[in-house]
Amino acid sequence: MWSSADWDAEHPAGTSLNDLARFSSNTPWPYIQSGYTQKYHEQLNGEYYPVDKLISELTPDDMTLLPRGGFYFRFVTRPAQPGKHTLFVRLTADDGKVFEASCDVDFQ
Repeated sequence: MWSSADWDAEHPAGTSLNDLARFSSNTPWPYIQSGYTQKYHEQLNGEYYPVDKLISELTPDDMTLLPRGGFYFRFVTRPAQPGKHTLFVRLTADDGKVFEASCDVDFQ
């Protein structure tokens, strides 16, 4: 993930923000890997394990079998200067296919 504008002194425009953005979702992958026996929680979607990590800490297992549209990003810090940023995200699938998206966010 990167921004079109400077985030702070350590993250000028175009540099990775993966150490500042958390990825949040859930996945049934650990449940499947356990042979459908080890539930995260018995009553509350026990088959789905939460994923909540800095993007820089994500593993391929964290990204396996994510729900469609069921994830989001949040930043651990705000930009040093309020203002508009275009945020870019790039995901690369196991087969090498690249997915990229962007959105405009006003950090006022």
